[in-house]
Amino acid sequence: MDWLRGMNCVVEYIEENLTNNIDQGSLCKIVACSRYEFSRIFSFMAGMSISEYIRRRRLYLGGMAAGKEQVKILKYTQSYSFRGCGICRGLCR
Repeated sequence: MDWLRGMNCVVEYIEENLTNNIDQGSLCKIVACSRYEFSRIFSFMAGMSISEYIRRRRLYLGGMAAGKEQVKILKYTQSYSFRGCGICRGLCR
């Protein structure tokens, strides 16, 4: 599997599992490389770390969902696996 195809598979996996806990080890298995190699290659290709990418995607989807419905933001912080109340400030921007 080439790197580009592998990273596309990783992004698809992340998108399908944003509401679940995503383990970096499972992402490394998709690309068949070590955690070190994966983090370096993902950072190079995406321009950000894997944890930052996942956090931004969850923030975006949570903000879109909160904007469509008049429901408490706490519901979205729980459904997108956020811990702590710093997410509330991010969604309100």
